Amino acid sequence: MDSARDQIKTPDGLSLAAVKVGTGLEAVLVPNRIYMQPHFGRLAQRHTVVFYDPRNRGESEPVADASRLARGIHHEAEDTDAVRRHYEFDRVAILAHSYACIAAVLYGMMHPSRVSHLILIGPPPPDAAKQYPPELKCVDATMRSFHTAFADLQKQAASLSAAETCAKAWALLRVFYVGNANDADKLKWEPCGIPNEVNFMAPLTRYIMPSLTALRFTEADFAKLRMPTLIVHGRRDRSSPYGGGLDWAAALPNAQLLTIDEAAHAPWIEAPERVFQEIEKLLSSVG
Repeated sequence: MDSARDQIKTPDGLSLAAVKVGTGLEAVLVPNRIYMQPHFGRLAQRHTVVFYDPRNRGESEPVADASRLARGIHHEAEDTDAVRRHYEFDRVAILAHSYACIAAVLYGMMHPSRVSHLILIGPPPPDAAKQYPPELKCVDATMRSFHTAFADLQKQAASLSAAETCAKAWALLRVFYVGNANDADKLKWEPCGIPNEVNFMAPLTRYIMPSLTALRFTEADFAKLRMPTLIVHGRRDRSSPYGGGLDWAAALPNAQLLTIDEAAHAPWIEAPERVFQEIEKLLSSVG
């Protein structure tokens, strides 16, 4: 597989880091390369897969100019087309995780003819303000313990280096993201040697999160997403409530929901074969 690093220019001149692997006919774009490639690289056995870091993330160019971050998730949605055009793909499938799912959805709404399939893993709800009943969200001992420990870590941060704070935060997050704490180290997520990731909390809270909460999707928006769509959601997801997965499946015209009862925010960890079987089934369908 070709793993040469590529640099992709966004319309406003920023550089995104990307890697293209595989030679299959189906092109699949996967944002958040540094997190996702170790887990989803197996897709390159059958498909051409581009793993890329969004703006100001991973090993893409750091962004200091606030105007290039101010639109939050909308920047990431628009940058998706720069990735597609760089590789001269006519149509692409997009596999996204967590809030990156919203960028994929927005891109699909802007360019429905360019998207063959959507795979949304642990997406935030379509309505960020919606409150879900206890059976559709996970508030358990792990969540309560995480919030207590994370608050304590923030109090300690002034006496720790950025790298130390990052390492301690990810030790907590890996447990938070899985259904079974014994699976936490399967994530192997600790990007504390990458400046963009060490420093990402501020732009996340300042730009990304407000842009997500400001979204107001309509039925007309949902109707644009007629491509085959797979939503994969852990019933024990503590980051994105499971009810949001149900709502996406109900709102999109051609969507199916794969529920992993024992999983949290990274359902491929607890049920890899089920998840990858359904992903391959979706990608083999006519889009």
